[in-house]
Amino acid sequence: MPVGIRDKQLSQVMSQIDRQPAKKIDDENVLQLLASVGDRNADTSTTVLGRLTQPGISRKEQFEEAKAGLSNKERDDLTSLLGRNDLQWTPNARNFIEALVGRSELSTENQQGDSLALPAALKDKLSSVAKPGETLEIVNVSDNPQSADGASKMEVKVDQWGRFSGQLDGVKEGDHLRVRSRGANGNVSNWINLQAQGMGGEDTHNAKIKPEEMGLEANGRGSVDLVHLGNGMVSEPGAQVRLTNQRTGENFDFTLDANGNLPSHTTVGGKAGDTFSIAVSDGTNNVDFKETAGTTKVMGAPEPIDLQEPEPWKKRHVNEDGTPNVKAERFSGPLFENGVRADDVKQGSLANCYLVAAASAVAGTDPDAIKNMIKDNGNGTYTVNFKERDYRGRVTEKSVTVDGDLFVRPDGSALYGAGMNSKSKDQMEMWFPIFEKAYATYKGNSYDKIGNGGSSADVMKSILGANTTYSGVEDYNADRVFDSLKKAQENGWPATAATYGKDGPEAERYSGQKIYPWHAYTVLGVQEEDGKKFVQLRNPWGSTEPGYDGKDDGIFRLELKDFVHYYSGVTIAQG
Repeated sequence: MPVGIRDKQLSQVMSQIDRQPAKKIDDENVLQLLASVGDRNADTSTTVLGRLTQPGISRKEQFEEAKAGLSNKERDDLTSLLGRNDLQWTPNARNFIEALVGRSELSTENQQGDSLALPAALKDKLSSVAKPGETLEIVNVSDNPQSADGASKMEVKVDQWGRFSGQLDGVKEGDHLRVRSRGANGNVSNWINLQAQGMGGEDTHNAKIKPEEMGLEANGRGSVDLVHLGNGMVSEPGAQVRLTNQRTGENFDFTLDANGNLPSHTTVGGKAGDTFSIAVSDGTNNVDFKETAGTTKVMGAPEPIDLQEPEPWKKRHVNEDGTPNVKAERFSGPLFENGVRADDVKQGSLANCYLVAAASAVAGTDPDAIKNMIKDNGNGTYTVNFKERDYRGRVTEKSVTVDGDLFVRPDGSALYGAGMNSKSKDQMEMWFPIFEKAYATYKGNSYDKIGNGGSSADVMKSILGANTTYSGVEDYNADRVFDSLKKAQENGWPATAATYGKDGPEAERYSGQKIYPWHAYTVLGVQEEDGKKFVQLRNPWGSTEPGYDGKDDGIFRLELKDFVHYYSGVTIAQG
């Protein structure tokens, strides 16, 4: 036991310190001393040490914790330590002990202060990232966005008092920093973005951007696609970028996302060979975009590829000698426009309402499934991945590649399935006609294979790989059918509903109703209002519905009693 020490716990701590050559009592091991004198009947020194080292605890709170368990014997022990000339004290550690024995007042500030001076606003932000004892890794992406992977990072250490030490060179007011913490065990946190504030002075450090990281590529649709040619950030998060076509003088502005990346699916006006100047602003500097960072030239669009067309619908579009009486023309509109929606699709001349209604149902409940299954190859072709489920329930994918050629009417509009947004060859949204064409190829390289009726269940399975259920609709089970549709709505499961045949006794129900026999509809959802139950539906024609709401978009709703009168069955894909 060290000379003059009577408390057992305090003696053990001092024995460890005395075995060190420097016999140093610093800001870390002084907490062990405090814990050894702060223990009491209900708490061990280990428990007290846990409270003393918890993140965010102040010096005053640590002092009060230790003082609450201090005995007269322990006070005498601490006084004897202060009299030893062989111990090396840090100012903070000595002040703690002197305050406990009553020789001085407790300093509530760290006497040495931060060795790295930081403004309070930035210090608070950094303190929220790293716990005491960890190291902060900091990248100034305003100064060099290409260093955002951490290759050129600065390191700042945070001691157990929350004091900062290290290098933070060149950071100016308004700069965007990428920050993560590294623990003593080497584990790192995710990168987060912070903005330097309170650095002093005005924000005069504009965002930087490298023109060679941005590419422009003519897309063959009369416009130019913006392409990111590098990796990581293009500029600081939220930076505003202006592209100016030097041939036309037209400006195109866009804002980088929260990670400093280009917005997806961005197009500008131009053509192959055009040169664009690039200017950037952080929202404070260069707001008029007069200072340019460089130029980039539009690359030519890839040479379009032509693939063999599926055979047209034999019922109407093939001559007696087997030759087509319709022609195909290239469409080049956007694959997706404003996302994927149930009302994107429109049935054409084929008798395939089952397919259109099913695709619409999936688009409305799981748009990502549509986005993920169709890929624009950038050369006028598209690859569509259909799912196949075997008898064991295992799902595999089969890829089908088609081009953008579609059979057309005399006016040049799409003859079969089309997008609802436009009839124009370079503006019509392409995902549904491409899906339909690929499905025709998948089923036998012919629109005839899909144009004479079919199964909505099969279509939904091919998109989702999911099981499907079919429920017949009758008056006696109306509530049960409604409940199944309500459950589908709550779970995001697509559903379709089919009417009775046009040759059966039920056909007369449809006379003058603008609901049609032998027809499939998309179920958009269900509602309950004023004690009544309703089913909302969509005609895959994209028009023609019962009632009149001034839109003629094919969307309508029926009270449940009317729904079970007109519809024979419901198909649900249980994703």
